[in-house]
Amino acid sequence: MYAAQSIIDPQGTAQEWTIWGDAPADSLKSAISAGPNGPVIGALNCWEHLHPLLKFHHISLRTQIHVASWPFFGLIAEGVPPQLSSDVQDTLSRAMAIEGQIFVIQSTQLIRKENEGICRIEGTPWAPKNGGSSAAIYSPLGVRLTEPTDPGQETIIYADINLDEVAIGKLAGDVVGH
Repeated sequence: MYAAQSIIDPQGTAQEWTIWGDAPADSLKSAISAGPNGPVIGALNCWEHLHPLLKFHHISLRTQIHVASWPFFGLIAEGVPPQLSSDVQDTLSRAMAIEGQIFVIQSTQLIRKENEGICRIEGTPWAPKNGGSSAAIYSPLGVRLTEPTDPGQETIIYADINLDEVAIGKLAGDVVGH
């Protein structure tokens, strides 16, 4: 399975992400500005949320809105490590909001019963109890701005945000420095 995401800037150029490539740190662009008056939007996938230096670099790009994308882990069977659960994905996404004083949009992959065979998880501990998806939006102070979603349904979530909350959060603690 491969996970990738692209953010297209107003001029129409995609920020490319090279996996396992050798390059200087300043070439890693995980966030872009959405225009002269737009917010700085960034994204990380899956295990990238477990790398403190990558998160620090991402936050140092002045990210205001972060997209935390996760593969399916879901509500899995007993005996599977808890780190591979949507609960942990939610926890890490909320921590990203608090650490970076940024808005975080968190989403996971949904696997329906009819797709378990295609994914080769039918009858295994990895088969979801109920779709296994999760989605949320968190404020820079870690407040969940959306209601919990049904793990068995595709859902589009919305929240009104005020980008001034990013600056207010950074007054309390900015990991990049005041």
